Amino acid sequence: PITSQSPLSAETVIGLRYQSRDFDYTIVEATPIPPPIPADQGLTYHPIRMNDRLANRKFRFPSNSSRTTKYTILSFLPKTLIEQYRKLTNLYFLMVVIITLIPQITPINPITSILPVLFVLAVGMIRELVEDLKRYRSDRAVNNQRFQIYGGLSGTELSSVASKDLKVGDILRLSKNERVPADFIVLKTNSPDGLCYLETSQL
Repeated sequence: PITSQSPLSAETVIGLRYQSRDFDYTIVEATPIPPPIPADQGLTYHPIRMNDRLANRKFRFPSNSSRTTKYTILSFLPKTLIEQYRKLTNLYFLMVVIITLIPQITPINPITSILPVLFVLAVGMIRELVEDLKRYRSDRAVNNQRFQIYGGLSGTELSSVASKDLKVGDILRLSKNERVPADFIVLKTNSPDGLCYLETSQL
């Protein structure tokens, strides 16, 4: 159960204690929430309700979905062409093709210049597509990894959700050697001295 000295309000974060069979944490200091900062001066502070997705939804916090791909279906062709023509060699061969298209300048058949350029562009675009598909599969595996969060009416029931579906205010239960799926605050560990060691190699 959650207990406090006074009702929760938007103006004040009050001391509260949360206890369950698996963990217990305490917020003891009463801290006034700063008034909202005007939009032209910076960000706005929002009070966050723990384990209350409905209350936090109105603030429209960003999704926890991870995306490292460079392209979408619509942007693949224009972006890959731009990437290919950033290379001076491809730009040089494009100029050669343009020159061969003018019969008054060169008697060479344009097809002899166009085919090699198209082949080089096709190979480069296929390579970009393969690499981006690998990034897409990696993103999908990361976003669909399951994690346990506390919820339910009592706040002690564990449920499994995908990483992409984690929301601000969720309380996670992480095990040893498990990936940390989002920015978070450690509330409690099972270590007697209360320490928690994190590997930051992915940062």
